[in-house]
Amino acid sequence: MSYLGTGPIFGDYPVKTFTANGVDTTFALDHSVPSDASIIVSIDGVRQHVGSYTAAGGTTLDFGAGNAPANLASVEVVHLGMEATL
Repeated sequence: MSYLGTGPIFGDYPVKTFTANGVDTTFALDHSVPSDASIIVSIDGVRQHVGSYTAAGGTTLDFGAGNAPANLASVEVVHLGMEATL
C-alpha cells in the first residue's frame, strides 16, 4: 500500500491490569484514551462491549454507578496503537 507523505507509525500497545474489589467502578489508567473504542476492556477474560464503560477524553475507566466488577475479578485494559514519538 502506498502513502502520500509519511506513513503511520505505531508504538506500544500498553496493557494495564487491575484486581477489582466489588465496590469501585472507576480505575486510573496510565494513558489518555481518545475514544471508548480505542481500548479493549476485559473482565476475567471476557471482552466488554464498548457501551459498558466510558473512558474517552481522560485517564479514568468508568463502569458507571452500580456496575462494579465482582470482587477479585481481573480487569484488563489494552490500548490500541499508541502513537509513536520519534
